[in-house]
Amino acid sequence: MVLMVLKSETMWHQAFRCLLSMTRFPEWELHIKKEAKYKERTQHARDDFQKEVAALAPKDLVYIYESGVDDNLTVEYGWAQKGQRSYAEQSGFRKQRLTLISGYCPNTKQLFAPL
Repeated sequence: MVLMVLKSETMWHQAFRCLLSMTRFPEWELHIKKEAKYKERTQHARDDFQKEVAALAPKDLVYIYESGVDDNLTVEYGWAQKGQRSYAEQSGFRKQRLTLISGYCPNTKQLFAPL
């Protein structure tokens, strides 16, 4: 018997699915979920970037956040009488996208945002 300590509900769910598939279909091999990686990644460029960041003084760092909103957002929930479906119309096309970028400097506790 194997005893595993699973710390989250997701891990329990994955372990249960694994066990279920092995008992129902013992001829199937056990596959681990694949991990997606970008084809364009280069480890040496990543290492160079990490060295550059490590050389910077923490007081010179600015954290940047980007967020975007499309103009075709709709509410994904609704109300209807019991037994009836709730319907809503939405546009299938996006006309405009609004992108907001801000920066935060922890050293000076300043927030930078475009006007």
